[in-house]
Formats: sequence, structure tokens, C-alpha cells
Amino acid sequence: MIRTRVTSLLVAILAILPLAIVWFAYVSSGTTLEKTKELYARQTVRDATEDIADLATEYLTPLVATTGLAARQLGGGGADSSTADAIETYLSTTLATSPRTDAITWLRPDGAIYEIRQDGSRLVTNHSDPNTEEPAITTRWRSEAGAVLAETTVPGVLENPNPLLLTESQVNASAAAVSTASDGTTPILTLAATTDGGTVFVEVDLADLGRFIGEYTPTASSRVFVADGTELIVHARPELIDRAPAGSEVALLPDRPTAVGGALTTGGDGWQELTIDEAIYHGVSWGIPGIDEFDWTVVAIAPEDDFSPQFDSLRRTDTLYFGALAILSILLAIPLARMAVRDVGSLHTAAHRDSLTGLLNRRTFEKHGATMVANARRRRRSVGALMVDIDHFKDLNDTYGHHAGDEILEAVAGRISHSVAKTDLVARLGGDELALLLDGADLAATRSVAARLKNAVTATPISTHRGPVYVTVSIGASATDTMDRARFEDVLKAADRALYASKRAGRDRVTAVEVVRTH
Repeated sequence: MIRTRVTSLLVAILAILPLAIVWFAYVSSGTTLEKTKELYARQTVRDATEDIADLATEYLTPLVATTGLAARQLGGGGADSSTADAIETYLSTTLATSPRTDAITWLRPDGAIYEIRQDGSRLVTNHSDPNTEEPAITTRWRSEAGAVLAETTVPGVLENPNPLLLTESQVNASAAAVSTASDGTTPILTLAATTDGGTVFVEVDLADLGRFIGEYTPTASSRVFVADGTELIVHARPELIDRAPAGSEVALLPDRPTAVGGALTTGGDGWQELTIDEAIYHGVSWGIPGIDEFDWTVVAIAPEDDFSPQFDSLRRTDTLYFGALAILSILLAIPLARMAVRDVGSLHTAAHRDSLTGLLNRRTFEKHGATMVANARRRRRSVGALMVDIDHFKDLNDTYGHHAGDEILEAVAGRISHSVAKTDLVARLGGDELALLLDGADLAATRSVAARLKNAVTATPISTHRGPVYVTVSIGASATDTMDRARFEDVLKAADRALYASKRAGRDRVTAVEVVRTH
């Protein structure tokens, strides 16, 4: 009798134990998912903010270099600084080859001023010399190619071009500061560099920087700010603030870069969980690296709700999964507790792939790209690089709406990724900019692939909910040769340079350049 009861108890335990294990695993998986959600949200915002800081560095570095080079060339006589025409030609060429620069001004020690500005599709140069008997301002209107379209001369002297009133000591080596344009709204970055031959000022419209980094943000509803200490420089997602309710914490964020929700400061690199308007946000601040002239910080915040859909899907999958598992555990009586942690693959994909196009994200592309180039260099094989930009993508968004813009971008990415080998790398770097690395392709083969991709994109219209849309793309191509010592960064920068050449030449074309070796 006692033996029968003990046996029954053991059978009951053996029957219940698998269910208990499965139930414990199910409950534990919910806790694990919540922790994973927090870690994933934190890492996503942190990675994106670090990437945005790197993008800002990439954006600003050439401008700093342009300022210093122009000061040395003009001050040292390298641009034939004794001839007005030669100076204007040098400034025109420098501005034309620096696509993010709005204006360049040279103030000579004797008070003479040379200025060139971008005015739509024209370049406007101004020159005045107060030391002449009858000082006058000469203005020339030029085409982007440099040809003089018109010229006027009026009495007078140009005003000091230094809107920031930087002192001589501030610009002896180089300096950077932000002012407000004459319309009172647009922040203007002014870079300055001084030599014995005078001071060069380079002006940049920071609204363009806002658009540049605003297209590369961690989530759909995230807000991105760039601040210099306690002063807001750029707000990269103004449309989100515009839609925020009046008087809300979110609407006040542009005025409070040093205290987002009263918690996140821009003084260091860190993560905070914030409560703004009764909603939970994940926030990160990250310093912009690599440029001594700037002490800027990127601040990004993203609402936790932006991360909820994928985790809600995982939770529903959990319910179905563990229900089936409970039945199997009864039938098979095997321990299944270790199955509580799964679906790692979907999180891995989310961390390494662009959510819209499914292509590699920037961080993963750079990691695998560097490995591909290094391996090719050891095996003395070539590697080709392509930079692809959808022509006038902003106009397409404005005309057909952002939903159609996403459909266009997704379709272009699909056509490109299906037109290359599986061993090649295809990534979305941000916005509408795509990048490819072609294993074993020399410059001729890379140019051929670029032509094929261009045809694949432009041959047929793209179907959107607004109807069919024809698009064109501009492509820059470069490649290492079999004996090249170039690194991943070198071949990608060469392709980016070729892309800008395609844009300047009228878009809808392929331009190929050789890699400039840096080692």
C-alpha cells in the first residue's frame, strides 16, 4: 500500500516536473525579454549616437582642413596671392571642390578683402582694397564652372567679414564658433585660420548638418541634438518637435540641451533612462571625436515605445512556443528549461541590419569591410567599392510623401542587393546613401558592376502606393589593385569622392576614380 502511494507520487512528480520546468522557463523568459529589451534599447541608442558623432566628425573634418589649407596657400603665396584674378580663381576652385561650404573669405593684413559665396547655381565673388586712391567693391557673378557671367564695380569697402568678432589670439592657429544668420534663424558655423598673410573664414550652414545627421537616427521617433557645452547648436529632427504638444517637455527640449528631462547632460558619454511627459525615454550623450576645434556633444533620446513592437512580437511567439513545448514535455518528459532563452537571432539581425532595407548597417559594414580589404591585400586580390545615392531623394519625399520615399528606398536596395554576388557586402550608411564592397573586383569590373546596378534601378519604375515612380541614381566607383596597400577607409573615401563627382557632373551617371594611397 505504502509502495503504491510512493510510486503514484513519483509518477505524479515525473508528470508535473516537465510542466513545472516549462512554466518556470516561460516566466523566466518574460523577465529575460524585459532585460534584453532594456539592454537592446540602450545599446541601439548608444551605437546610433556614437555613429552620429562619427558622421559629424566626417562632415566637419574636411571643412577644418579646407580652412587651414586655404590660409596656408593664400598666406604663403601658394595661390599667387599677388594677383586678384588668381586669388578669386583659387577661392572659386576651393569652394567648388568643398560641397559643404557656403562661403570663403580672405582678410589680408593690409585690409584688402576677397570673398566668394554660393548663390544657387552661381558663385559670387567680392573684392575690395581700402589702400587704393578710390576704394571700390568689385563683384563678379560666375557659373559653377568658374566662367564670369557679369561684373559690377561700386565705390566703397567691404565690411569686416568676421561676424563673430574673433580676436587675433583666437584664430592664430584655428578656431570655430557658431553665430546666427541675418534671418535670425539659421545657425552658421564659421571656421577661422590665420597666418602671416591674413585670416581665412569658412562659413557653413548648420541646417545642412542637421539634415545630414537627422537621416541617421536610432528610431522613428528619436530626437537628436548637437550642443556646444550649454548652447544648442543643431536640432536634427525639428519636425518631431513641431508636432509635440505645446508646453510639453519634448517641445521644450531644443531650449534645454543641458537638461533633457532634467536628467541627461551633455558633459560626458553616458546613458540615462528618462521620464518625459509620463513616457519612458532612453537617452545618450556622446562627444564628437577627432577635432580639437570642437567641444561638441551629440544628444539623442528615443521613446521606449519605439522598441515595443518587435518585443511584443517576441512575447506572442513565446506564448505559442511554450504552449506547444508544454504538450511535448508531457509526451516526451524531457528537460526544456534551457529553451527559455531563444530568439537571439532576431535581435542579432536587428543589431546588424538596417530595419527598413534589410541591408547591413554602417557599423557592421565597416567591420566586415575592413576584414575583406585586409584579406584581399594579403592574397593580392582587388576589392571594388561603390557609393550609391538616389538622385533628388528629398524632392521625391516632398512630392510623394515619406511613406513612398521608404518604398522607393526599399525597392532600390532590393534591386541592388539582388544584382551582386552573395560574397559582396551591401549596406545602408544612412538616409538614401548605399555602399558596396565587391570582393575580387578591379576598377574595370567595379565600373561594369556599377553600370549594371544603375540599369537595374532605372530600367523600370518603382511601384509605390502613390503609383509608379521612375528614379535615377548617381554612383561613385573605386578599387584597389593587386599590389595596393590601401585600407578599407581609403577605397571607400575614393568611391565617395567619385560619387560627389557624379553629382557635380549632373547626376544619373557612374564616375570611377583610383584610390589615393595613404600608406
